[in-house]
Amino acid sequence: MIFGKPSPSSQDGEVDEDSPSTLPEPIRPKVLTFGPPARSSGSPPSEDSTAPTPSKPLRVAKLKAADTVSLEEPPVVPSNSTATCPYMERYAIEVLVVGAHDEPIAELAVELRKSDTEALASKTDASGRARFEALQKQRYDLCLPTLDSATWEVVGREPLPAERARSAGNATWRAPAKAPEASSPHVVVQGECLAEIAARHGFLSEVLWNLPDNGKLKELRGASALLFPGDEVVLPALRVKTQSCEVGEAFRLRRKGAREQFRVRFLSGDGTPRGGIPYLLTLELEGGAEERKGETDGDGYVSEPVPPDVDKVRLVLGKEEPQEVYEFQMAYLDPLDTISGVQARLTNLGYPCGEVSGELDSLTRRALRDFQRDHSLEVTGELDDTTRKKLEELYLS
Repeated sequence: MIFGKPSPSSQDGEVDEDSPSTLPEPIRPKVLTFGPPARSSGSPPSEDSTAPTPSKPLRVAKLKAADTVSLEEPPVVPSNSTATCPYMERYAIEVLVVGAHDEPIAELAVELRKSDTEALASKTDASGRARFEALQKQRYDLCLPTLDSATWEVVGREPLPAERARSAGNATWRAPAKAPEASSPHVVVQGECLAEIAARHGFLSEVLWNLPDNGKLKELRGASALLFPGDEVVLPALRVKTQSCEVGEAFRLRRKGAREQFRVRFLSGDGTPRGGIPYLLTLELEGGAEERKGETDGDGYVSEPVPPDVDKVRLVLGKEEPQEVYEFQMAYLDPLDTISGVQARLTNLGYPCGEVSGELDSLTRRALRDFQRDHSLEVTGELDDTTRKKLEELYLS
């Protein structure tokens, strides 16, 4: 390949070496060499080239001082324990509900309210206890949603033991229970009394009896113990009451006025009290039977507190044969201002009236005359006020 014109040659064909070459310079690749940077024999340059370089003895002294300080620090001891985040800790609140005589109340609704829209619902167990768990540390409100505010009170409050104060898990919050907002009438049926109606709907009997809406009933019957089938009892809206509480606490609540008094008197043939006689009392309740033992008092009375919803009372008098057995149907006695109520009382006192018909028939008039004669009353065979008062005195209702 020809890169250019040849230079003029001499006549003898020799090339003049002193003349410049007309050929271009060949292209030579540039070679880069990699290797460690050149170091000087002195100390490495500092970041500030103008700063003085410390001497070797000074640097050694500083290192020894740092080692001494590190050896004086307390050693780090490894631990297997872990701390729970305060936002993840959970606690509990416990509630015990008892009656007027400190008896546990089972199956009673209890609520723990976090706000107006969030609540935990529970029921007391056979021992009257309820427990709320998985609670964050804040204030809450305790509530008995099926009881009127006048029906319960706080009688005890104390911190829970440490092992029972803590809890785990997550609580499921729901809307609080809704109570009736308006008054409603309740029509009485046979076997109901005011105490039983009040207890079933969460009221005290005196609250219902003194309610202005029940004024006509109060005037008609005169006494709250007995009602007649067909009577109407107005039930007002429940008044809600709450108790402020904190986690890690135990509360003792008491339901007031939920017991009635069962009372019967035993007399001998000559009218003297039969005192000191042992008895066995059996209460028939919805949840089963409850037994009580005791003795008649000096005046011959058996007196026991009973739940208002007791259906029947069975009383066995004496330990040795022959024992006397009596059965009492509770809340089936009609008021004294009715003919049927008078007939039932006369029959139970030993003056039979035949069938309790509610009519002043010949058998009832004969029973009235016998009763009036035995108690030194005017013998008329009629239901006058004096006869009614004597019946109430002897029958205790």
